[in-house]
Amino acid sequence: MREIQLDEHTDSTKPPRFTFCTYGPTRSGKTTFGATFPRPAFLSDVTESGYESLRGISDEFLFEPGIQPIVLGIEKMNDMAIARQMLAPHIASGMVQSVIIDSATFYADLYLNYLFELQGPNANNLKAYGQLGVHLRDLRVKWHLMGCNVMWLCLAQDPDEDRPVGLPMIPGKEAGKFGASCDYLFYARHDRFKQGNEFTERFELHSKPFNKYVAGCRRSDGVPELPSPLVNTTYAEVLRYMGHDPDVLRAALPPYVRPKLVIPTAPSAPAAAVQAPTTAKPPVPAKPPVKPHVPNAGPRPAPVPVSRRPAVPARPSGNNS
Repeated sequence: MREIQLDEHTDSTKPPRFTFCTYGPTRSGKTTFGATFPRPAFLSDVTESGYESLRGISDEFLFEPGIQPIVLGIEKMNDMAIARQMLAPHIASGMVQSVIIDSATFYADLYLNYLFELQGPNANNLKAYGQLGVHLRDLRVKWHLMGCNVMWLCLAQDPDEDRPVGLPMIPGKEAGKFGASCDYLFYARHDRFKQGNEFTERFELHSKPFNKYVAGCRRSDGVPELPSPLVNTTYAEVLRYMGHDPDVLRAALPPYVRPKLVIPTAPSAPAAAVQAPTTAKPPVPAKPPVKPHVPNAGPRPAPVPVSRRPAVPARPSGNNS
């Protein structure tokens, strides 16, 4: 436990640290917005392939021109914990300033499927969703304590009869908790319209509720309010609306050296227990091998003559009188 001083003022020359949850339909610009964060590391689900949006991204979108995002593909359940070990020293050195989970929706599906496989044919849905909720809470808390910007990208759960508001698409009760646990909850959407002979792309980032979709941020009195929507925006522009100077923050970052990521080796198996010495038994003498029976190959003896008695005629049967 520690006391939090409410009258402390943050140093405007040091990059601030925030947590975000940005949700919206597919192709709404969520991944591209994440790439505009300072020195981002993406934890990308390999089945969704959202990282394809990062290939060849223009310097005009990057917080520091020429510094491309780091991408780690998430394939298995323990990959998220391994990624945290891999990135921890680079976050501490300042080479990684932001972690983007792309996306929490697909990661939750991956983990839930893993739980169902463990349960086998007699799967208990209620138990599995409970275990998923515990895991996601633990995951969220650990990443938020890493000392860097953290953004969770999610698809959108559209409003329906059971849920009248739109929320991040995360199974169970965590849909509402993810937004509540972050400093900023953004709703992203995309419009494409024609002007003359050309099409114009409009990517909107809503910081206030839009129709039935929840959005908002934590701020106290005197803190500038973000406009809504932010159109075709970058993280540098968001910082300006917050009252920060992106150029000053860039200059405060340590010189960049691209991290060399090393996958932690699995712990070696424990050595086998040493067995107590036992008294050796005297060796049992081996029995001589039994020679196989080989028939005599010499000439066969002459047959012994057999004498036979002459046959006796049978007596007539019946009465002789």
